[in-house]
Amino acid sequence: MFYQSSFYILDMSMQLLSIIWHFESILSMIFLVYWQKSGQLEVLKMKLLICQEFQGVKRKKNKFYEGARWFLILYILTTFFNTAYSVKYYFEKSHSVWALIISEMFYYKKLRFIHSIISSYMFSVWLTTTYVFVTYANAAFFEINFFRRQIQQLKCTDTVEMKRELVQKVETFRLISEAVVELDRVFRLYTFAMIATVIPILIFTLMMLNQHMTSVTDFLVCLPFIMFCACAFCSVTIAPARVHEEIQHLKPSICRNTNIWQSYNVEVYQIATSLAIHFEQQGLGISIWGFATLSRPLILGTLSATAMIMSLLCELKPERTDNDVL
Repeated sequence: MFYQSSFYILDMSMQLLSIIWHFESILSMIFLVYWQKSGQLEVLKMKLLICQEFQGVKRKKNKFYEGARWFLILYILTTFFNTAYSVKYYFEKSHSVWALIISEMFYYKKLRFIHSIISSYMFSVWLTTTYVFVTYANAAFFEINFFRRQIQQLKCTDTVEMKRELVQKVETFRLISEAVVELDRVFRLYTFAMIATVIPILIFTLMMLNQHMTSVTDFLVCLPFIMFCACAFCSVTIAPARVHEEIQHLKPSICRNTNIWQSYNVEVYQIATSLAIHFEQQGLGISIWGFATLSRPLILGTLSATAMIMSLLCELKPERTDNDVL
């Protein structure tokens, strides 16, 4: 990729986009079929349901509808992008090697449209799997957020009622913890696979584009691929990071509620302290196959390391000579 320079920048970008998109689509299909066959999504849904009867989700219906609208827009954009790229073949006077290989995939060139149909379906599978992942992560986030607001607004008239409410909150958090653990068990390998494929390809692709781009136009034609990598990375990191961050906000919420700590009661203090200790679970969240829990500091560290590695490798790139250009 570094030394080859006798190709058009658009063909290079389309080839890379097609390869990685199909690869991630195949992985997504495998995960989606496995989740459905094993019934893991249904089990996860029931564990989220028994926590608080989806009270947090019901209060944030608009957020769910907004997320569905954004994914619908992505469905339309990917279909349009794939259709435009397929139609482009029939209006070109000359074709790249990659385009010719695709046209002969089904032996007869007239059957090239089958490849376009399969590609559109695979892209929709990738988006559907991503939507399932983001939806379940957001559902967990809304439930934890609703629970945190209940902790902040907890106020009782007597100590007996306060003790009963705190004991109930201990049980509710136990159910939430089980749901988050199940969420991690279902999606941990998926997040690892998506991140492990997107980051290396993003690094080497940006390096290659930096080697061969000569104008703003080249950057614009390659922008869809860069946006795809950014979208794929954000979709598997932001939602889990929000879940982890919301869990970390639970302990400060109970500590700031003066209705719990005033006036002093030994039994109330013991239950509240026990609940605060339960909140101290740094590893509770969606992990990258158990290696690390997805959080905002981890995302920042990953981006920083990516930029550092990319800048280092760009210094090692071969210099283009006049012979390469010719």
